[in-house]
Amino acid sequence: MTNHQRKLVDCEGLAWPLVLQQVLERPRLDFNLDYKKGAGLMLPHLAPLKRSAQKLEAAAVCDLHNGDPGAAATNILAMLGLVQRNAAEGLLISHLVRIAMTAIAVAPTWEFLQATNVTDAQLAAVQKGWEQMDLLSDAENTFVTERAWGLEAIEKSRASHESFEATFGPMASMGVLGGSASSGPGWPFDLEAMTEKARNLVAEAMWRTSWSYSEELRTLQGDQIIVEALRTMQTNQSQFYKADYDAMTAHMSSLGITNAGMAFFRALKIPDLSEYFAGSLSSVVQKALRMETAGRVVVTAVALKRFQIKHGNLPETLDELVPEFFRSVPIDPNAGRPLRYHPNADGTFLLYSVGEDGVDDGGDPALTAGVIGNSLYWQNAHARDWVWPQPATAAEIQFFNEHPPK
Repeated sequence: MTNHQRKLVDCEGLAWPLVLQQVLERPRLDFNLDYKKGAGLMLPHLAPLKRSAQKLEAAAVCDLHNGDPGAAATNILAMLGLVQRNAAEGLLISHLVRIAMTAIAVAPTWEFLQATNVTDAQLAAVQKGWEQMDLLSDAENTFVTERAWGLEAIEKSRASHESFEATFGPMASMGVLGGSASSGPGWPFDLEAMTEKARNLVAEAMWRTSWSYSEELRTLQGDQIIVEALRTMQTNQSQFYKADYDAMTAHMSSLGITNAGMAFFRALKIPDLSEYFAGSLSSVVQKALRMETAGRVVVTAVALKRFQIKHGNLPETLDELVPEFFRSVPIDPNAGRPLRYHPNADGTFLLYSVGEDGVDDGGDPALTAGVIGNSLYWQNAHARDWVWPQPATAAEIQFFNEHPPK
């Protein structure tokens, strides 16, 4: 047994990370999905896939505690490899799982950068792994597939009651369509619950014979807007993706609801897939952009560590990292300008994105005025700026211990 294997066993009692690391030797992950099943397609592999990322995260941190940054780097690369090699699976839920797995990989990478015995070669490997992440292209492929699925679902639902139930039943139970998930009237009698079945039958008949056609058009238009926006982002030389995202959401809002019987249909709780696409799907693009920003900050933080190891100090500007540690300074997708950075007198540095509000608050990680929360996540949606966290100083640790949060 090698030292690497022994440390994994000592830490976790199992050598399972070695199995997961084999993903780095494969060009792709193929779970033999039958896309023709549409809404009936089962995806039992997604939960284990995400758990694998969580296990690799724990293994990487364990490796660092054992003084083995090389093993930690391999486990971080395996986490990123799971995401990259599953990218061909063009399903919305699969894409969301990949985003979640990418987010999981941030924490052990931060821990990795705090190691005192890490080498430049190990850092370079992790940096390359992050640079190869391509969530925007992943999102585009996903929405192209979802567009085809959405049209097929509408056509099948229009053709038969069974297909309608298969498509809209699960969505109604999740509250996506605004329907009730109750099984029957309670006490006192609820008139809406008592008439729900009759209203649903009327709604289905009217949707299949009338509103489904205008909804099909709006769904197509909404999907096309998202796909075109993602393509624009990938060819945008300024890389100011927030502007592209804002233009996308404004365009989708301009579609509106044109059906003359909208109020009547809503009263009957007729499904409105286009509203779902306009709201829920645009938020998926936002999540992808958030992780794209995180990836660029991570790459920059790794490059700063490499510079510090080689020169014994931090650079005065990010331009000093070019071209030795990356080809060009990463652009903040929320601003269309390079990420903000400056070294501190205590040997730390300030590195941040301006966040989703697009306003540079000078590296202030506090929540915006009026927002109350206790989340310490550095990419909090309500944070003024997304500041890459620095290790706590001895004084900060002492203050925390003397004034623990209530």
